[in-house]
Amino acid sequence: MGEGLSSRLHIPHYWAIYVHEGRGAKTPQNTIYFVWFVPASIDPRFQGRQTPEKKADVRRLFGKEFAYWMSINRQVEKQVYGRRRKPDQPQVGPMRIAKKVGPTTARPFFENQSFRQAVQELATKFLAGSFTAEMQRFATELSQKDSVQGNF
Repeated sequence: MGEGLSSRLHIPHYWAIYVHEGRGAKTPQNTIYFVWFVPASIDPRFQGRQTPEKKADVRRLFGKEFAYWMSINRQVEKQVYGRRRKPDQPQVGPMRIAKKVGPTTARPFFENQSFRQAVQELATKFLAGSFTAEMQRFATELSQKDSVQGNF
């Protein structure tokens, strides 16, 4: 962006701070396991969204949902391992389960090349849109006047 221009980037997702700044190890609160899906788009709790935006969007799986996905996991394990997975083998089903998760390192957004590029593209579109809107306003103003005054 040009010199002298600044903007504030707002990322509404409650978990964005953990990605940006990292976090320590976590254990589940008010439940036994952490449950997530690979890919996240199949997670029944998110209604087709990739991730929840607000912490209020996070909910536990219903018993029937958990049982369904456990059966899918067992089918995949049988295909991959020929039997149920042993605890020391990697999880291969779409539903992943853990009793605790380790810490994550910080991944500052602007050090990520794709993120920087996406922000640059959004800023360019925004500025182009603002310029276009301003030009349209000016053109409308001109069409409503009999004569145009100003330094050109």
